[in-house]
Amino acid sequence: MVTEFADEDDADEDDEEKKTCTEIWASAVYWIRGPPLRLVMGLTHHAATHPKIYVVGSLVVSCVLLATGLFTNFAVEVERDKLWTPSNSKADQHALWIQHESGFPADARRFSIHINAGGANALSKDGVRHVFEALDTFQSIPEYKNLCTSSSDERPPRGPSTSLNTNCEESSIRKFWDYDLDLFLSTVTTDEEAITVMSSPVYPDGTLVNRNGIFGMAEPHFMISPTTISNHINAHQNASFAQDVRLTSAKAYTSIIGLPSVVEEAEPFERLAIDKLLELRERWNEEEGNIFGLEFLSERSFTDEFNRAIWIDLPLMPVVFVIMSIFCCLVFANFHDPVQSQALLGFGAVVTVLLSLMTTYGILFLIGIPFTALTQMFPFIMFGVGLDDSFVIAGAYQRTIAHNDDKKDVTDCIMEAMEEVGASVLMTTLTTFVAFTLGTASTVPGVYWLCLYAFPCIMIDFFYQITFFIALIVLDDRRIKANKYDCLVCRTKNQITEATPTTITPATTNARELQLTFVERLMERYCDILMRPWVKAIVLIVFPLLCAGLVYSTTQLKQSFDFTDLVPKGSYVTAFVDHLELYTEERPFDPNVIFRNVDVSDPAIQASMNSYVDELVSMNSVSSPPIFYWLRDFENYIAEEDEDEDEDEDE
Repeated sequence: MVTEFADEDDADEDDEEKKTCTEIWASAVYWIRGPPLRLVMGLTHHAATHPKIYVVGSLVVSCVLLATGLFTNFAVEVERDKLWTPSNSKADQHALWIQHESGFPADARRFSIHINAGGANALSKDGVRHVFEALDTFQSIPEYKNLCTSSSDERPPRGPSTSLNTNCEESSIRKFWDYDLDLFLSTVTTDEEAITVMSSPVYPDGTLVNRNGIFGMAEPHFMISPTTISNHINAHQNASFAQDVRLTSAKAYTSIIGLPSVVEEAEPFERLAIDKLLELRERWNEEEGNIFGLEFLSERSFTDEFNRAIWIDLPLMPVVFVIMSIFCCLVFANFHDPVQSQALLGFGAVVTVLLSLMTTYGILFLIGIPFTALTQMFPFIMFGVGLDDSFVIAGAYQRTIAHNDDKKDVTDCIMEAMEEVGASVLMTTLTTFVAFTLGTASTVPGVYWLCLYAFPCIMIDFFYQITFFIALIVLDDRRIKANKYDCLVCRTKNQITEATPTTITPATTNARELQLTFVERLMERYCDILMRPWVKAIVLIVFPLLCAGLVYSTTQLKQSFDFTDLVPKGSYVTAFVDHLELYTEERPFDPNVIFRNVDVSDPAIQASMNSYVDELVSMNSVSSPPIFYWLRDFENYIAEEDEDEDEDEDE
């Protein structure tokens, strides 16, 4: 017996220890959650007792902040390098070194003009004429001469000069005819004659032809290499070699004009050139029987099109606001009783989210955080996240007044409702807030700026939910008690002929069903169906299968990023990139390799440089050796000098 009593005492002590641990845990949770909840309840109570102050104050503050932000530091960021290059990445560090420390002159601003025949062979006299027409249109703009002859660009000319006597270098087939249309028309009468001239491996001035630089997918495809340079130069003396390199087909003509690197001078001209070429492109497309198409790209093209995409999408924001307003009005409306209906409160829920967006954007504009295409998408997310809180708070309030049968004051009902759901709304807000806050750790500036807009907006929306939206609930309750219509608050319902019960729990089931909203009736019907045994069985079978399918689909995920997804549909930029992929081996981005902090006079270093370049060229994504590579040219020069010395010695 003593042993049994001892065991019972030990069990009681264990129960007390377990109870003590539970109480400690509950106390810890309450201690952590208590202060923020008390703050939430305090703000809610103050808004419920001073509703007009909070409504007017919220409207004024949000509008003032947005206007101040727009007229001070508002800026749109559309530069692709600034948006998508990870901060402190190798690419970013190398770019900064090249721009600010290397001492290299700034590269020319490339303006690419391509002519294609829709996939057919573009080699013809008519094709060359179209190239002349496009480039003459480009260079006939009055500002072109001023830009290319009086530019403050100090970049020294690179490569052979043109007969145009300008700072703007041109790489195109026009060099075969000294950039002169009249010379071309007077010397070329057939397609064969045009092909013969363009097949030469050297220009009339003796410089080598980079066939990949002026043709798209030319056949035969030959590379510039030390073993063929001498053949290129002496092609007119080597009939066999000349026949081997004679062009048989090409998908496109590619022309590149290097504009001065001074942005302030080049960008206005580029805008004019784009407009002119768009007009020419449209005219060619309308010409009957014309097979040639015009595609082009400037340094400012991506920036312009990103910016245009933002302005095109801006009208979607008011459209979303209107659609969500209609939806919320229908959810809160009661079509059987215009007084008990709360459509205006539903509209107020949407306004609550809108005010949080206005306040957030105004503050961030004010402190200089740029607006991007990604931050433009956030309002669409915010309307979904913010309205959830409104529905939860409004639903809790409706349940509270239904249980109390209008016996409590509206403020007491609101406080009781917030005691029920305040902690849940606060915790869901904090989890979303933390998620977006962690997103600011991203090294991609575009993502970083998106999260920088998102996480304060989440908390500001929560603040407006427990102040502005609570104030709207109080004002709407006053309207109902004053027997005023929902959307026509200036009219009062006739209490003698149209009086209806104000309680939400009528005695009969039929009356209750009439006062339920459409959504409530829909959800009741849904729950009835869901609780049927055969439906439960289907759910238990379908969801594991669906989960397994989705898990498998994640293994098929492929990471990709296409800049053309961010420009408007039908953009000339998308057409140009598609043209490059279909008809050329060129890509819109040219990689550069720079060797620094090494002794380039060391033969071992030179061998390592050549080996590195050869490895790059061997990659599938690299179509040809580099056009400009000083070490290769230097070695060729040394080889030629040695040959000349050997010949002199033999003589």
